[in-house]
Amino acid sequence: MPEENKDLYKNRINALREEMKKERVDVYFVSGLDCNLSSSSDEYYDTIKYLTGLELKGDASLLVLDDRVYLFTDSRYKDDVLKSIDPRVFIPVISSTISASSAQDEAIIFYINRIIPFLNQKKVVFAADASTVPYSSFRGNYRSEDSDFKDLDLVNRIWTNRPKKIKQTLSDVENLVFNTYGENVFTSRNEKLYSLISFLNARSDSIDALLTIRENEINYILNLRNYNGGYTQSAHAMLLLLPNQGYLFTDARIEQSALNSMRSMILNNEMEYRIIHLSYDSINEIFPSVLPQKSRVAVSLGCISLKTVILLTNSKFLGFDWIDNSPSEMMSIKSSGERMGMQKAHTADAVAFARFMADFDEKTTPSNMILSPLTEREFVDEYIKYKKQNTGYITESFKPIFAFEKGGKCPHYDYEREEKTVDHSSLVVMDTGSQYEFGTTDCTRTLIAGDRVDERWIHDYTTVLKAQLSVLMGHYKEGRATGFTLDTIARSVMWKENLDYEHGTGHSIDCWGNVHADAPRLSARHSLQTEMYLKEGMIFSVEPGLYSRQDYGIRIENVVVVEKENEKSEYLSLKSLTMCPYERRLIDKDSLTKDEIQFINDYHKRIYDTVSEELLLHSTDKKALEYLKDSTKPL
Repeated sequence: MPEENKDLYKNRINALREEMKKERVDVYFVSGLDCNLSSSSDEYYDTIKYLTGLELKGDASLLVLDDRVYLFTDSRYKDDVLKSIDPRVFIPVISSTISASSAQDEAIIFYINRIIPFLNQKKVVFAADASTVPYSSFRGNYRSEDSDFKDLDLVNRIWTNRPKKIKQTLSDVENLVFNTYGENVFTSRNEKLYSLISFLNARSDSIDALLTIRENEINYILNLRNYNGGYTQSAHAMLLLLPNQGYLFTDARIEQSALNSMRSMILNNEMEYRIIHLSYDSINEIFPSVLPQKSRVAVSLGCISLKTVILLTNSKFLGFDWIDNSPSEMMSIKSSGERMGMQKAHTADAVAFARFMADFDEKTTPSNMILSPLTEREFVDEYIKYKKQNTGYITESFKPIFAFEKGGKCPHYDYEREEKTVDHSSLVVMDTGSQYEFGTTDCTRTLIAGDRVDERWIHDYTTVLKAQLSVLMGHYKEGRATGFTLDTIARSVMWKENLDYEHGTGHSIDCWGNVHADAPRLSARHSLQTEMYLKEGMIFSVEPGLYSRQDYGIRIENVVVVEKENEKSEYLSLKSLTMCPYERRLIDKDSLTKDEIQFINDYHKRIYDTVSEELLLHSTDKKALEYLKDSTKPL
């Protein structure tokens, strides 16, 4: 930590404690989430960074006491946290991502089991900005008999130069035509709303309304995108759907064509429906007036903030029905247009990857690394430069990871914190993704910087590759296989070598939305997301890794779509949308089965046929074509 910042975060925590004293608060909880319970790119919600200096956002939380501060995160960030925080101020609590709950859940459980007994008081006063706290963190954990809760945003009081909230604009993508295939990428909002209202009417005996505060769900349902919304292309909003009309609460400006459409719709040619656009704060007035007494509101567990629950329960007439089949389940199955859009997006990234790799191999020769060394940041900028040449590219879908040498041991390595030069032969873990107007991408490849190849690298890379292939090559019975199943299949290959990795095996991906979507999820953690059965049209990543070595890490990630083996089959297979070759120099062919070799060769041939066709459109892509031809040769 720079000397000038030595006491910066200590002073901020002490200022926060002064506000706690004024309000007679014993424990203050700081969530890294925004008011939509997501990891916002809006700097207004960078509370964790403001208080700790760490860019952990929703993957961290704090419990502040008068004599200590507990920082909760998971093992993906262990090295960065231990290296960067001030140990005089923060006590890190690092959990395993495999078995642990979210950082918010972990903090509340820790508060109940460790802090309340430690304080040894009859009543502990506990406070937080309730708009950033998932109600699910409290439900089943928080005991009111032990604590008094106060809804207070104390960080806002001490953050005197806090950035203003970004002014957001939601654009209408309803009729975005996917010219290559001659059809729209997105199913109409009319059709999506019809499905949700039909579900609501079918449950009319027990549910009066549907409520979601998830930005990606609202974007999906209404076919809206915020071009200035950072990585997720979303805006802060809340959507309440009643049988006869809906309410969209957001301060974002909405494109006129979308407003006109939502004001007057005929759902499925039979049902009149409209959605009224109101300011976000008008929730306080509207909810009591539009929901009758004893109404029951259906929400997805975890998709509602503590503040919203307080607002509704204070009206003393609302109940909640926690449903599993929320819009996120509907989102998990991509339409034919969305699937084609996602494939086009991954192909576009592959074109950029081939161009980048042709340069990368040249710039990481030993002589060039000595004469003209480049930093990790410069390599990231180079790759993004090629992506920007693709039609429809908007932005990255998350902060890129370019981790040279030991940095690869940290799954969420921050290249900006290190500014490290790539200056000798080693491995590089490059994890990047893009937002296109027709899809979202995510791909990790482990690269060789230089011409040296270590036998250890080959063994470990091939082990991780075989773990991924065990999932990609699988045949799965419909209604039997889940994300938990696939995680176990991949992990069991690593276990045979007495190896493992401290993160999930994969995550769902939205189409032009959240790159880390809700369901399905490939993880050893039991949850609704991991126990959802695989269905045709689902898109998710498969990304085992290895981080136990002293001087390097390895991760390989492909995004796949679930397909039926044939129209009448009960069995499912996975098709890779990712079109970036594996690193052939790191593959131990002798350790692969004949089927695995054939699978890789077929995959590489499909990559060459698809990507070379795009590259041949440009006469200046000779180097990229040479790289592609060489990297996709049969093993």
